[in-house]
Amino acid sequence: MNKAWIYVFLTSFFELVWIYGFNVATTWWHWAILVPIIILDFLILSKACESLPTGTVYA
Repeated sequence: MNKAWIYVFLTSFFELVWIYGFNVATTWWHWAILVPIIILDFLILSKACESLPTGTVYA
């Protein structure tokens, strides 16, 4: 399997985590966990876009 596809699966997982986190975050420490997850998600997303077309990765 191509490494870029692994990045796509990881970014999909992290997007589900932080979208769920938006619904349950009520205290500052929830947000302290959620913000690094969002940053990590966008970093992995950009790594996937280096090898695959952006439309494919975003879809």
